[in-house]
Amino acid sequence: MIRDFDKFKQSKEYHYNLQLNYHRLIKLKTNDKTLKFEFDSSACTIHYGDCSKLSKPISFIPNTCQLDTQDCFEHRKQI
Repeated sequence: MIRDFDKFKQSKEYHYNLQLNYHRLIKLKTNDKTLKFEFDSSACTIHYGDCSKLSKPISFIPNTCQLDTQDCFEHRKQI
């Protein structure tokens, strides 16, 4: 499995912009000048890569076993 960091970076930027726009909207509606923006990166749980065994792009959540991607990881051995 080869990770696609560019795709993950795009996803992270997308989530950052969503949260920033939502923060600005709340700030505008409440007219609160003291609200500070803090990015919650836990929303970016999906990572991207290419499966070298199946020759296809995949998305996965780290530390989560997914049936459709379990063959793509070398450290998962057949017992």
